[in-house]
Amino acid sequence: MSTTAPTLESHPSPRAGAAGDSRGLVISLLFFLTFFYFLLSTGRVRTMDEVSADFQVESLARHGNTAIPQAVDAKMFYGTFDRFGQPQSPYPPGQALTLLPWYAAGQFVARHLPGVGAGARDVISDFFLTGGSALFSAVTVALALLIFSQLGMEPKICLAAAAILALATPIAAYSGWLFSEPLATALLVGAATALFAESPEMSIPVWRALAAGALLSAAVWVRPTHVIALPVFLAAVLARDLKKQWSAAGAVAAAAGIGVALLLWRNAYLHGSLFEFGYPVAAEGGKALNTFQTPLYTGLIGFLLSPGKSIFLFSPPILLAMAGLPRLWRRDRGLAIVAGATPVVYLLFFATYTQWEGGYSYGPRYLVPALALSGPRHGDQFSGS
Repeated sequence: MSTTAPTLESHPSPRAGAAGDSRGLVISLLFFLTFFYFLLSTGRVRTMDEVSADFQVESLARHGNTAIPQAVDAKMFYGTFDRFGQPQSPYPPGQALTLLPWYAAGQFVARHLPGVGAGARDVISDFFLTGGSALFSAVTVALALLIFSQLGMEPKICLAAAAILALATPIAAYSGWLFSEPLATALLVGAATALFAESPEMSIPVWRALAAGALLSAAVWVRPTHVIALPVFLAAVLARDLKKQWSAAGAVAAAAGIGVALLLWRNAYLHGSLFEFGYPVAAEGGKALNTFQTPLYTGLIGFLLSPGKSIFLFSPPILLAMAGLPRLWRRDRGLAIVAGATPVVYLLFFATYTQWEGGYSYGPRYLVPALALSGPRHGDQFSGS
């Protein structure tokens, strides 16, 4: 009678099995929410910011540049003319570049679907473009679920926290709009996943730090204001272990810095100044939109207490997140800093913004990415460990 020593193949470790289960759960949730959000989408482009993104995608696909003369022709132009006399949107082309596959799919369906007239092609194209927001919103929740699972929580707790993030925050509402917030949110949560979806006892590999920096720079190319998240992420990396994480922090800063430098170069090339993004001085009957003249207390009251923009009314899980922060701090200081400090930084920054309310939008639009980053605290609050 002979005996054989057990092998890793015959007896997989519980950690390996759990990792496989979490990956399957994340992928399943991603597919489910993508289709769920897609079904909820109106498929319409309505506001000026959405129209600007729509025209920018069209120009990139058809002409290979970001000029939007069609916006001038339609009397829906928001932006300035560059040094070459071309009308440019004030928003960098990060969102438009990401939506190019959706635009191509919409144009293909519009041209080959029987019974679609030429006048209806733009409607179908817009439907596909807003579908991009459905995917980005689903990616945000799926990545949050991955973080929850890596924190060692039970699958049912992970799913409960992910469901709250998916359905009880503005992520669900913005999944049907062509605003940039769904994409920016996915990029910032993706950066958090790259840096903090592993045990805090482990050093962050340089390649993951570079990926996180690239995602942060991509968020800046979606909207330059997201640069305010970069110092928070750098502080979070160093907070894990000040002596061991300098290389990771340097990699994040280098990758993000390259993206920011390229954006500033684009500004200088198009507008003649590094910090000239192409925002118009005034809009809507002479109203200044892009200054920071709102009294701080006005913005804070609006974001915290007003019936139209309060984060507590439009994102009630923020209360759970606040309660779970001390426990998350004990588990992972880096992730706790991202989850706790990012909302505060965004709140203080946009509270003084002239158009702090975000225009024609649902709830506290500008705070949506920061509110999503507080998601890891939801799951930690539910965990009994």
